[in-house]
Amino acid sequence: MATAGKGQIFELRFDQFDVNQDGRIDRSDFEQEANRLIRAFGSDPESPRALVLKQSYIGVYEYIVSKADVKSGALSREEFVAASKAAITDRGGVGFAEVMAPYVYACANLCDVDGDGMISQDEFSTWLTVIGAPADAVGEAYQAIDTDKDGKVSIDEFVSAVRSHVLG
Repeated sequence: MATAGKGQIFELRFDQFDVNQDGRIDRSDFEQEANRLIRAFGSDPESPRALVLKQSYIGVYEYIVSKADVKSGALSREEFVAASKAAITDRGGVGFAEVMAPYVYACANLCDVDGDGMISQDEFSTWLTVIGAPADAVGEAYQAIDTDKDGKVSIDEFVSAVRSHVLG
């Protein structure tokens, strides 16, 4: 996965969350993406994996909103980017561990449909597509995050790649 600049990643994520393109994101935008992932992976919405994923999305949203100090709960692009940078990238590994890691592990566990601890290239592609990332270089990105070059991406490799991508 190519890395983006420290603010650019959050600008891209804002666009991916703001599906209705109203220039604001709120709790429902996070819930909708979680639900799209759950459907894409054919998971029961009430399964433990799905419930953990939903809660992790809401946890990220609530943390970002608390750092933005907004009254309405809806975030503009500028508020989202500034609060995300302050909460996550400006704090480095600590920010990622506190804010993003639970969400990334929840995504990885949902992607790992067969529960073997590995994310297939198809599962990785599905995840990228649902979150709105460009899927045109899935094969190259998948190979790049397979750090032990065994042809499979472990959950730890997945989390490490997202961490590197987010932190630049």
